[in-house]
Amino acid sequence: MTHIGTVHGNRIELEEPVNLPQGARVHVVILPLTEPDSRRLIGLFAQDADVLDCLIETVTHERETRPLRGDNGQSLT
Repeated sequence: MTHIGTVHGNRIELEEPVNLPQGARVHVVILPLTEPDSRRLIGLFAQDADVLDCLIETVTHERETRPLRGDNGQSLT
C-alpha cells in the first residue's frame, strides 16, 4: 500500500485514510516527492548504488544475448 503525506516534525500526516487498526506498527520508507529531471530513473537509485549496478548489469547482459527485435523480427541494433 502506498500513500502520500506531509511531514510535521516527527509525524507524517497522510492525505487519505489508512485501513489499519489504531496503534498498528508499520514499516515506513521515506521517498521525498521531487520535480522530475532528465536523470529520474538513475535518481531513484541514488541511495542504492548496488541495486542500480545490478540493474545495469542485467540489462546490458540481456542486450548482448537477446538483441531488441522489431515487429518484423529484424534486429533493431
